[in-house]
Amino acid sequence: MNKKLLVCSQVIGRLTIKKLIYRLPKRVCLPGRLEAPRQARNEFRDNGLVNRKAREMNISTTIKSALTACLLVMASGVHASLDVGDMAPDWTLQATDGQTYQLSDFRGKHVVLAFFPKAFTGGCTIECKSVRDSKRQVRRFDVEFFMASTDDLETNKAFAEQNNANFPILSDEAKDVSKAYGVLASMGFSKRWTFYIDASGKIAKIDKDVNPRTAGRDLLKSLVALEVPISS
Repeated sequence: MNKKLLVCSQVIGRLTIKKLIYRLPKRVCLPGRLEAPRQARNEFRDNGLVNRKAREMNISTTIKSALTACLLVMASGVHASLDVGDMAPDWTLQATDGQTYQLSDFRGKHVVLAFFPKAFTGGCTIECKSVRDSKRQVRRFDVEFFMASTDDLETNKAFAEQNNANFPILSDEAKDVSKAYGVLASMGFSKRWTFYIDASGKIAKIDKDVNPRTAGRDLLKSLVALEVPISS
C-alpha cells in the first residue's frame, strides 16, 4: 500500500510540475531539467514557424511561376491588330505556282488575302474547293486572290495539286506575315480570316467569320458589296 501511495504521489508531483511549467510566464527561467521542456517547445515552435514560412514561400513562388507562364502564353497569342482603313502590311511570299508575289506590286488593284489554318485539314480543304468552284466568277473582277498559310511551300504545293486549286497559295512559313496581320494563333497556325485590300493598299474589309462551305459565294458577295471594278 505504501509503495502504491508513493508511486501515485510521484506521478501527481510530475503532472503538477508539468502543469506549472506550461502555466509559467514567458519571462520566468527555470534551471536544469525544468528549463528543458520550454526550450524543446520553443525549438518545436521555431521549427514550425520556419516550416510554415518555407511552405508559404513555395506556394508564393509556385503562384508567381504560374502567373508568369500564363502571361507568356497570352503574350504569345497577342499580335498587331489591324482595322478597316489601315494600310495593309506589305509582304513578299512564294506561291504554289512557282512565282514570288509582293503586295506592293498590285497597287492600283484590289487584292484578297485569305488566311487558313492548315493544309490537308477538313475545313481548309472545303474552303479551297469552294473558292476554286467560284473562281470563274471571281475572274470577272479586277482582283488578285490568294490563300495563305504557315505551311511550308512543298506542303502547300501538294495541297494545291490535290485540290486542283486555280489560284496561288502563299507560304508564310516564317509566320512574319501572319503576325503582321494579327492572325497568328498560339499553336502557330493562322486564323481563318480574309482581308480585302483596296486599290490604294488600305484594308477595306476583314472577314473573321469565314464559312469554309460558302467561302466562294461569300467572296463574290463581298466583291460586289465593296464595288470592286469589273475586269476590262
